[in-house]
Amino acid sequence: RKRPPSAVQVFLVGASDLPMMDYDWLRRTGSSDPCVTFEIEGRDDAKQTSEVMFQTVNPQWGAYFTVACDDPEETLKVTVEDYDRFSGNDFMGTCLIDVKTLADRELHRATYYLTDAKGKLRRKPRTWGTIELCLRWVHDAELAFQIPRELSSKEPHAKNPANALVVMLIRGRNLPVADRSLTGKGSSDPM
Repeated sequence: RKRPPSAVQVFLVGASDLPMMDYDWLRRTGSSDPCVTFEIEGRDDAKQTSEVMFQTVNPQWGAYFTVACDDPEETLKVTVEDYDRFSGNDFMGTCLIDVKTLADRELHRATYYLTDAKGKLRRKPRTWGTIELCLRWVHDAELAFQIPRELSSKEPHAKNPANALVVMLIRGRNLPVADRSLTGKGSSDPM
């Protein structure tokens, strides 16, 4: 029996035709210092970031990542940013991948068009670029949700009428922000 998937394996091959974020006006040339973040939308606990590739708009990483994900309704968000040590990273492009497209648990190698933050493509010649990924949804024992023994064992008195309901809360998603910060972002303390 196959164990349920609990992680998306990502092999970051490379990116092409990324925007030039660092322009040298004297030489009339430019480049970028791209890095890539992989995260499951709406979750703070499932995020991985690549190393920075300096001075290139066609980086090649050849790097492997594992992102926790156990729900086919979740979305893998891939964000490319230009690394800036002092001023903070600059957005370069993003793509969204529905995890349910990986439900066959086979290896998927594809090139994805990067979009703006709202999901819109740019037309040539100034595109956001593309990113090449190999993806597979797998069972990873270290990231798998562990069902408590009390819920996974057989009920000892199954022949008697039920007189209790046992509920196990796993996770909340897309909860409204209750505590706003000065930056406009915020969080909640659900109970």
